[in-house]
Amino acid sequence: MQQLQQADWVRQQQREKELYAEQAKADKDANDAQNLHLNKLLTEEQNKHAAERTAMLKAMQDTNA
Repeated sequence: MQQLQQADWVRQQQREKELYAEQAKADKDANDAQNLHLNKLLTEEQNKHAAERTAMLKAMQDTNA
């Protein structure tokens, strides 16, 4: 009887460990996806800003010419 209880307890502990690992992986995956999304948005905005600045400098050169 005691051996069955111990075996059951060990299985429970193993399952809890697996669940914690699965949750940690899910959290990491969600964090990685969010970071990729934010990096993409930042890159897009930086490119947009650079294009606008180039256009503004070109317009200023045309005006001064």
